[in-house]
Amino acid sequence: MAKFRSLFRVSGDIGDVNFYEKDGQKYMRQTTSLDKERIENAPEFKRTRENMREFGGAAVTGKSLRIGLANVLKRYADRLFTSRLTGIFKQMQKAATTGERGKRPIEVLPNKAKLVGKSIHKTELLEMVFSAPFTVSPNVARNEVTLDVPIFDVDALVTAPQGTTHFKLVLVITVLSDHYFDSAEGGYVPTDPDLNSVNAVTSSAALEIDVPIVAPVQLIATLPGSPVMTPTCGLVTCVGIEFYQEVTGTLYSLAQSNGMRIVNIF
Repeated sequence: MAKFRSLFRVSGDIGDVNFYEKDGQKYMRQTTSLDKERIENAPEFKRTRENMREFGGAAVTGKSLRIGLANVLKRYADRLFTSRLTGIFKQMQKAATTGERGKRPIEVLPNKAKLVGKSIHKTELLEMVFSAPFTVSPNVARNEVTLDVPIFDVDALVTAPQGTTHFKLVLVITVLSDHYFDSAEGGYVPTDPDLNSVNAVTSSAALEIDVPIVAPVQLIATLPGSPVMTPTCGLVTCVGIEFYQEVTGTLYSLAQSNGMRIVNIF
């Protein structure tokens, strides 16, 4: 593709050239004579169809995770979070040891290392603003997670944006099922649809930024109904921090520096 500059707003096709806009930039590319029917049926496009199916599966799995994190994404995610997730789940497909090309499963627990440690925002990272030690521990049933944060020095271990008066620690858990290609559906579906995207969110009380922490912080997130987990589901666990400014007795969430990370999958 090539970028172009013009005094006029141009979009669509002119001859064999297609003009379009993406992320505020204007691009041009040569149009193609390929039609949808040929791509879907011609033998020479078999590999293309396989790639399209698997890409669709990675996108569906990413959507499952985003639904599970929907309560916090507006505060923490950047606009490229969706595409980063799709790329990660595509890597999980490539690591599959079963399934034919074009229909390889996405298995969460065997490939959790590809997702653990990833930030919800590309640049506003949890470790940049909150460096106190903490642990996350699941219960035996894997339907509850406890976050334990020992007493820590706020001045040394919290880097708050200007104007901050308070902050909260946040714990989010959500179930992410394996996904497989269902021939009857013609696409990828969760192995455990009743568990997929079930979630829970909890946060600490508002902690004053200029008041020392004198007691450990503990948060417990429990999935609603305490469901029975299966081996084909992972419990995605995220820890975050959110900053606030108090104005006339009301706390307002600040738009910048709120960081959250996927810290483990149980």
